[in-house]
Amino acid sequence: MMTRFGILFAATLALVAVSPAAKADTTLVETTTVSSPAFALPAGVPYMVVDPVTGKVFADYSATVKVPAGYYIAERSSGKVVATTDANGNLVAITTAPASNVLVKVTERRTALEQQIADALSRNVVAVTEIQPLKAALAEIAAQEVVLRQNGDSVTLAQAAPLAYRLNVIGNQLAPMIKTTTAYTPILGERVYVQNGQVLVATTDYAARRALLDQRIQSEYDFGRLTNDQVKDLRADLSRIANLELRKKKDGKLSASNQRSIEKKFNELSADLQEDISDTNKRRARIGLKVE
Repeated sequence: MMTRFGILFAATLALVAVSPAAKADTTLVETTTVSSPAFALPAGVPYMVVDPVTGKVFADYSATVKVPAGYYIAERSSGKVVATTDANGNLVAITTAPASNVLVKVTERRTALEQQIADALSRNVVAVTEIQPLKAALAEIAAQEVVLRQNGDSVTLAQAAPLAYRLNVIGNQLAPMIKTTTAYTPILGERVYVQNGQVLVATTDYAARRALLDQRIQSEYDFGRLTNDQVKDLRADLSRIANLELRKKKDGKLSASNQRSIEKKFNELSADLQEDISDTNKRRARIGLKVE
């Protein structure tokens, strides 16, 4: 017969023997039953909820706003996209938000642009040397796609967005070169663009269009088809368009006549850009240089 001390000692040993398993079970239950936001927005900054397709502001963000799945959360002042929402409405940082569907669209768009180039070359619409920089850019995007696909479904919006936007820029460059009227819908939405690696939503009517032109100017300069002085003049024109938009706005809106004035400025800038590219190519050809 065990003494009272023996009974207590045996009970203590039994408790010690099962406590690790019991503790593990408790931890498992806590991690599967207690949910918390996947991403918390930094405090002290006003945010807006944006429809990524139209770029329209859905609402000012607050903890009480029910955000539709897939919408963006962006800083109101800068337009910087910091998060999106999953199927359950939970916030997810764009650095972790899955974007394998965006990568699929990137592949489709790149393939379509490659086909346009091949068709233009077969019809002698454009010279090989003229189109070569765009072919090289598309090949670079294809290589980046291969790298991203190695991550499977873990490709993030932050990783896929720059490729999608770069295709927008290439399509914008290609259209006047091959004289096509084909217009592609931006993969990320009309007002969504990427600048310095950051995904942004245009906070003014023409901010995304200016950003697209600025990216094209940079690309043409990198290809050797614009000079430093031309780039300086073109970007000065972009700044003047931005200032014109700011001056003409009343109550946050532009009148129809002011919109026409701004559209005219954009068209003039696009024409000047094409003329500058043509002039640079002619000068290079005269001294025996090719645009590679």
